Amino acid sequence: MISRKGDFKRAIYQFNKIVLFFDLLLHQKMTILGLSDSHDDYTKYVRWVTNQDLEGFTTDTLLKIYYMIGIYKSLRILFPTKEQAVDWLRNDSMATVVGPYPPLSRIISGDTRDLKAVNDHLNSLVIV
Repeated sequence: MISRKGDFKRAIYQFNKIVLFFDLLLHQKMTILGLSDSHDDYTKYVRWVTNQDLEGFTTDTLLKIYYMIGIYKSLRILFPTKEQAVDWLRNDSMATVVGPYPPLSRIISGDTRDLKAVNDHLNSLVIV
């Protein structure tokens, strides 16, 4: 559980901006954060994004948001337009770069290791 409400609010605020930029669906947003499509998890998600409650918000959730922020920042540096950045995420030809699936598939898997892999790959492109 995150102990400081400020960390939670900043993280959720950034996450909301990023998932809007990526044009993600509700179930994709929830999966990234480690939530299922159950009614209880939906309620938890709504409480998180409306800054009502910290229940169930863990350091792993915060780490996932941290990686999403890194992915977003790298894409904004690498691509001049939103369309190009989102196209890169959805592009099947990028599958060999970050594994057997398009980068977006790895991002929406809900697995922290997948988020890290995409983030690390993009960081390596920005640093070069």
